[in-house]
Amino acid sequence: SHEIRTPLNGIIGYCDLLGQEEGERLTAHGRRDLTTIRRNAKTLLALINDILDLSKIESGQIDVITEDVKLPDIFEECADTVRERLKNKEVELRVVVEEGADIARTDGLKLRQILLNLMTNAVKFTELGEIHARARRVGDDLELVVEDTGVGIPAEQLESIFEKFRQVDGSFTRTAGRRAPSRPSAAAGTRTCCSSTTTR
Repeated sequence: SHEIRTPLNGIIGYCDLLGQEEGERLTAHGRRDLTTIRRNAKTLLALINDILDLSKIESGQIDVITEDVKLPDIFEECADTVRERLKNKEVELRVVVEEGADIARTDGLKLRQILLNLMTNAVKFTELGEIHARARRVGDDLELVVEDTGVGIPAEQLESIFEKFRQVDGSFTRTAGRRAPSRPSAAAGTRTCCSSTTTR
């Protein structure tokens, strides 16, 4: 895994360094290209992390670090990451962490990855309308929800969407892009730091 991650981390690091040291000397086009390189490298790194983590989870080798996590911070970090992909879409992204749901006792890194996967999937399949990410307290539990107005999933296919690299049939999903492990890794991730994942 280090052999795969190290080159990408190097690319991201050099992009950050170049932006800090030469940012003012770059043209607007150059800064935009640098941002694109960095964003695409981070996207690829996230995909690699998904695949590696999914393998570790299924083999029972993944470590869970439990801590007090500030949900507003995690929600905003994930929202900031996906907003770039919404620039050319008429989609509003709303984030709400209700009173009493601001702190969770869980693995913050894995929760962040789960939430980012769900938000990214919502962005991918929503062309118009809104994406609503929220957290609320339900009794002794915390409920985290990502809803969108994108293309829906037929009821008879809901059970299969958490299968690895499975993309449901449909005229939009067949042309929407690559197969990705975001939903399976979200489901597997919840088994390590949360109680359950549901889709409706």
